[in-house]
Amino acid sequence: MNFDPNDFQDQAELLAVSQRQRQLALQERNLRELEKNGKLLESQRLGNSPARNIPRNRTCPWCGGLLPGRYPKCQNCVSDIIWVENCPYKPEEAKEAREWIEREKLLMEEAVDAESQERCAKENEVVGCQMCGIKMKQKDLVRNMCRPCLKTELEKDQREEKILKILFNPIVIIAILLVVVYVVYKIVFYISSLLLD
Repeated sequence: MNFDPNDFQDQAELLAVSQRQRQLALQERNLRELEKNGKLLESQRLGNSPARNIPRNRTCPWCGGLLPGRYPKCQNCVSDIIWVENCPYKPEEAKEAREWIEREKLLMEEAVDAESQERCAKENEVVGCQMCGIKMKQKDLVRNMCRPCLKTELEKDQREEKILKILFNPIVIIAILLVVVYVVYKIVFYISSLLLD
């Protein structure tokens, strides 16, 4: 049997191409599932967004082979690789990926800013204590109660908790049962003595 390196190289290339196609199909399926569940950002929902091209793991963008580290060339196909945010790209895709990542960062910052502004507005909103009705800022309330009402409510909860601990103590339960049995015994004894007389 003769070993032909060209046949081996052809088979390795076919394997790498089929592996890359499977990875792309899996990424496409995952993106469709995320879109269906509504978990993608607005910029990712665009049809020709570079989000579809961002590799989710460290595989060569040319051949699909695994990359053990951040090397400038693939060890499998010896193609040039540009690394952007720990993801490998073809040199012509790297600029677009950088721009997309910057846009995503800006969108995320805007979303965080809007959320913090909304939270700040909510905290400064004037509302009433649910117990006494005193008007205060939302940020000064705890569990929708002012501090004095909260303190009395916590003390009340602690008293109820102590009472429940006492009532559900096994010794107390046994004592209560003994008293109930004794009372029932006395009632039965009294009724039986009336009937016998």
